[in-house]
Amino acid sequence: GGLTLEQAEEIKAAVNRVKKQSFNSDTTVHGWRITYTLRVGGHSDRNRGDFCLHDPRNGKKIHSIIDFERKIGLREPEPEPVPVEACLDDDSDDGDPPGAKRARWTLTGDR
Repeated sequence: GGLTLEQAEEIKAAVNRVKKQSFNSDTTVHGWRITYTLRVGGHSDRNRGDFCLHDPRNGKKIHSIIDFERKIGLREPEPEPVPVEACLDDDSDDGDPPGAKRARWTLTGDR
């Protein structure tokens, strides 16, 4: 089954809690496993680490809250990237005639 909005918020709150810890942890909330691994050797007094949500349906790992929200349908899917060919079409409105090439300038120390 899917998560309710309340359950999703509880999972996100649990992620935020583990990110504030100064130790590694492994917990489960509503079937979602949350692991947190503290990074060592940081140059800051803040706790730094990496969290991972493990999807109970397929075991896939999720490394961001935004991706978690997308996965459970709380956020729109990430837009598809625009193919390079679409960026290179001759119908662009850049003022150059179709197929025109622009001059390239090389900066040097000599002026």
